[in-house]
Amino acid sequence: MFAMPSASQVRRDENAPEACKPGANGHTDHQACFEAAEPKSGAWLLAAMNLGSQAFWNDDFETAAYYYDLSTPDGMNTFSDIILHANRSKVFLELGRTEDALRDANMVWQLAQENKADPMGTPLSDEAKFYALMLIIETFYVTSAPELELSLKTFMDITPSNEMDMMNLAAVLAEVERYDDAYKYSSELLKMAPENATALNNHCHLLTSMQRAKEALPLCEKAITYAPGIAAFHHSHAMALGALGKCTEANISLQKAHSLEPSAALYKESVECHQN
Repeated sequence: MFAMPSASQVRRDENAPEACKPGANGHTDHQACFEAAEPKSGAWLLAAMNLGSQAFWNDDFETAAYYYDLSTPDGMNTFSDIILHANRSKVFLELGRTEDALRDANMVWQLAQENKADPMGTPLSDEAKFYALMLIIETFYVTSAPELELSLKTFMDITPSNEMDMMNLAAVLAEVERYDDAYKYSSELLKMAPENATALNNHCHLLTSMQRAKEALPLCEKAITYAPGIAAFHHSHAMALGALGKCTEANISLQKAHSLEPSAALYKESVECHQN
């Protein structure tokens, strides 16, 4: 049995609180709606989903998971749009909840195969499919899911439309250890955007994974100079330092990543390091 609250359902619900209806600007204050609506009503569930997604966009995975868990009524699975399930899968994977991550990833894959954006049959654009698959392929990889190869092929068959897509394509390939393909796209991107902090970080992480940490370290340092407040950059820096046997410095960078994003399970793990 599935719960599938949608914005249109809330607008038709005469009992929905005024706070749950779009304002003059066409937007809904999801926090106000969540507080005003009857718990577990359609409006309340939809508000919880949206609050979870807002937290996800802010990299606050613990808060995102809190609201996503609330949006799943007792004894039911929430089957909603492909973007929600992709976001949820990524959040649960970041928190080490692989079983929950896989459940949402399977929902994403089902919709992607049917070229549907939601269970109601809304057509799925290549842009949305690329985004959704980008977030679930690592889950399939980590869980050794049989869907990995076909989902990865489907993802790679979508032509990147901009630099961000190319960056994400390279990052996903690196996550599943397709390093040669990842390197090709990542190197091409760096030529196009040599001062892009995320591209620099991703290439650093990739080179470290390819046993080329000496080349990687300056890229990580440059990425941190551009954006010192991003946890992932400090984690990549820690990995490069660890690969070079600089264990004290690696631990400092790892602790910095953890302090910036304490909910991420990855940053609670030690970084491999063997002092020379």
